[in-house]
Amino acid sequence: MGAEKNGTGDIQPTDIVFNCPHCGKSLAIDYHAAGRKVKCADCGGSIDVPDPAAQRGPSREALELRIQELQHAVEKERRAAHQILLELKSVKARRRQLEKEHVEDLKRIETIREQVDAMRGNLDRISDILDRREKPPALPG
Repeated sequence: MGAEKNGTGDIQPTDIVFNCPHCGKSLAIDYHAAGRKVKCADCGGSIDVPDPAAQRGPSREALELRIQELQHAVEKERRAAHQILLELKSVKARRRQLEKEHVEDLKRIETIREQVDAMRGNLDRISDILDRREKPPALPG
């Protein structure tokens, strides 16, 4: 079933051809009616005549400009990602260095702990020796 011209006459190349949203009938209306409300010749439903100019997408120039903008944004993000990767590499290297220093610090702390324990033992022995010297001998009784 082909499109039928609202009213009389054949479909012209400048006519807007579309389907009625109410009954599905294919209609053809002169392009001057674009954007206006009309009644379907078949069901009488109110129809907004589509505007082909409004339905067209952006111009080629606008699309090319948008592509350039997107390419620029992609390149900017690529540079930012590269910078982040460099910073991450630096942070990982710093982390490895700090972990190595931490292990060395733990070893030094353990050595100091052992030395302190040895000093405490020596101080306890010295204290015992001094306690024995200061006590007068017990008198036989």
